[in-house]
Amino acid sequence: MALLLAHAGPVSAGYGVFAHGYGLKSEGAGGVAVARAEDTPAMAANSAAVLSLGRRFDLGLDWLYVEAGSAIGGNAFGANDAYRSDGQAHFFIPQGGWSTPLGDRAAIGVTVFGAGFGTDYKRSPYARFGGSDRAGIKLMQSVVSTSMAYAVVPGQNVGVGLNLAYQEINAKGLGFLAPVSQSPAQVSDQGSDSEFGYSLQIGWQGRLSEQLDSGIAWRSPTRLGKFRRYRGLLPNGGQLDLPAILGLGLRYQATPVLSFSVDFSRVEFSGQDATGNPASRLAQGRLLGSDGGPGFGWRDQDIYKFGFAWDVRPGLRLRAGYSRSSEIMPPSETFFGMAAPLVMKEHYTLGTTQSLAGGWEITGVSAFVPRSRVAGSGSIPAAFGGGEADIHVQQIITGLSLGKRF
Repeated sequence: MALLLAHAGPVSAGYGVFAHGYGLKSEGAGGVAVARAEDTPAMAANSAAVLSLGRRFDLGLDWLYVEAGSAIGGNAFGANDAYRSDGQAHFFIPQGGWSTPLGDRAAIGVTVFGAGFGTDYKRSPYARFGGSDRAGIKLMQSVVSTSMAYAVVPGQNVGVGLNLAYQEINAKGLGFLAPVSQSPAQVSDQGSDSEFGYSLQIGWQGRLSEQLDSGIAWRSPTRLGKFRRYRGLLPNGGQLDLPAILGLGLRYQATPVLSFSVDFSRVEFSGQDATGNPASRLAQGRLLGSDGGPGFGWRDQDIYKFGFAWDVRPGLRLRAGYSRSSEIMPPSETFFGMAAPLVMKEHYTLGTTQSLAGGWEITGVSAFVPRSRVAGSGSIPAAFGGGEADIHVQQIITGLSLGKRF
């Protein structure tokens, strides 16, 4: 688990700062996991899932390729131009977990998952405003999630979980924002800063009929310590808590070899100052880093996931899925959004699992995230020459995992 924490990636392979699915089996089926889990990382989606997993462990790795960038037009400080976040385009994201029963009606498990985002412009869009030539923000969060579940009656499981989080941030090339900060020396180029925190989660999974399963899960906001090195950039003196998540899911076993699943998730970005407060608060006299000061201005996000699994023959399962989300980035927020262009809206996914001897299995997944773009509208403040900032991103995801049931 320590190895997984040490190498968690600082970039989102999903929606906002969160993954599109937990565990490679979920990833291959569009991210569905609330109603039924197939591997231990899916406990991150619903703590009640640990009871159906038995005694097993999983270890996997995703490779993520990202093309992200921005463009500025109509700005008084320079000509129209386009920029690429090209300092790092390839990321490796590990994951893993373990579960074991406690008698016939209870089970416990632990998994590691991550969240975050990253940009690294070798030629910065902010240089025209006084920033350095190279700029970007990297946020990495690694979480150790422990779950315990209990069968209230057969087929009706409830679970609780405690998530212990480590979060790290590094911002560079944003020193031009110092004049609009209450702590000008703590806006940019302070190296990495880290803090610890926690969140709680609860969940239920239940059988509604012989063919229909359902699930409900909720994760509390992740409360973290303040980043003192960046208390001039983040609101409330360096606060960057992550939002609460609600998940609902259904799984229908159409035939003995074919199942369909659908999940709905709501991520409450607007409920946290750093993610939800709009940049327009600058015009209201609230400086960067102040109490209730400007943040990224993201909206709450609704995500719909659809997946199916087909047992082609004994020991071989194929998966496919699709997911789509609402847009978290308002057109008015793309000026800061150039540093975090998290505008992914769709995922197309494929996956497969092959059983091996001795209880082992190997799972593969591939996902394509089409290019998504948000065109700015009233996005660059007049103090920085007005005009518009546009942002875009697209991704490719490939992963492999090994699992063993004991």
